[in-house]
Amino acid sequence: MDWRKHNMPLREEKSIVKGYRIKNKQLITAPLKIAVAVVSLLMCAISCGNKNTSFGEVTTPREKQAQLSADSVSTLISDSGITKYRISTIRWLIFDKSKEPYWFFPKGLRFEKFDTVFNVDATMWADTAIFYQPRNLWEFRGNVEVSNTQDEHFSTTQFFWDNNQERFYTEKKIRIRQADKIIEGIGFESNSSLTDYTIKHPTGIFPTESEDLVGGEKDEKVD
Repeated sequence: MDWRKHNMPLREEKSIVKGYRIKNKQLITAPLKIAVAVVSLLMCAISCGNKNTSFGEVTTPREKQAQLSADSVSTLISDSGITKYRISTIRWLIFDKSKEPYWFFPKGLRFEKFDTVFNVDATMWADTAIFYQPRNLWEFRGNVEVSNTQDEHFSTTQFFWDNNQERFYTEKKIRIRQADKIIEGIGFESNSSLTDYTIKHPTGIFPTESEDLVGGEKDEKVD
C-alpha cells in the first residue's frame, strides 16, 4: 500500500507531554533540543506504548519500548515559538527512554518545511523517518522524494535535514529532475530551501523528455 495515497482519518487530539502540547492538530513545543518526557495525562489517540505482560513473558527493555504513540496524525511543529514544520503520518512512536531519545515514523511521513514567513519551501515524502531529538536531526529513509519551490524534484534512499546547521545532505545516490534535464550523482549538500546545492560526485546529465521540446534543442551541460 502506498501510504502517501492513504486517506488518513485525522482526529482532534489533546495530550500533554513535558515540553510539548498537542491540541487541535497543532504541536506547540519548547526548543526541539530538549527530550520528551512522558507525564500521566494521556487522552484520545495518544496512548502509552508499554503493554501489560503476562507471567513468563520476556519483558522488552524500557529503552526499546515506545513510551508514546499516535495514529493518523497531521500536526504543526514549532521551535522556540516559531512554526517550522507540518508532518502527516499514519504511525508516530516516541522513544524518550533510549540512550538517544528519538521519534520514529515506521509507516511513512510527509514533511513540509516552512520559511520565515510561513511559506512551504521544501516538501518530503519517505517510507520511514526518524527525528533524533538531542541532535535536532531528521533522517528520511527508503523511497525518499523531495521537491522545492523551483519545481525541482530530488530522489534518493536516505536524506538528512540538520535543523541546527540548516542544511540538507546525503551521501547516497541522488537523482535531480529539472525542467530540461536530469542530473545524477553521489553525495549532496544544500541550503535550507534546496535552491543552492552541490552534488559531490556527478555521474551523469540527461535531457528530459518533453512534448514542448519536439524538434528543439536540449541542454547538453549544466551551467
